[in-house]
Amino acid sequence: MHATLATTLRNRYSAGLPQARTTIYAGSPVNYRSFPMIMTPPIKEDQLAEILLRSDGVLTRARMINASLRLLGINCSELDTLAGAGSVQLASVQEMSRSKNRSDLRTALTRFRMTVMTLRDAYRDILVREDLPGETAQGVLSVAQSLDVTAVKAAIA
Repeated sequence: MHATLATTLRNRYSAGLPQARTTIYAGSPVNYRSFPMIMTPPIKEDQLAEILLRSDGVLTRARMINASLRLLGINCSELDTLAGAGSVQLASVQEMSRSKNRSDLRTALTRFRMTVMTLRDAYRDILVREDLPGETAQGVLSVAQSLDVTAVKAAIA
């Protein structure tokens, strides 16, 4: 049983964990109580739909604020690259959701979350280093805050 359990945990093959728990419980109830509960809960459809909708909206706002920053002469190449990568990753998550591909969905969401966090940090850097007009600064701050909320939502999905 040890080899099976080790392989299951190493490969993150969640389907094998219930059998491992049952076997451990049958052998020793004390060991069962100390068995780590590492299975991640399934992603709920309505929660995922909200994340996808929010994410699409915040990426659209990011592209709009990038256009405003470009008009001020600010180099937005990194921001554009990150927003583009986020859009591609979001499309991948949406396709996995539509096709019910749950095996790679959490990994794709994590990748998307990392991109969103990097984009958020890039906007915060711009707020620190650039002297932006009030309305533009407020827009950048708003997008950064929305990206932060999106990253948190994607993490708990």
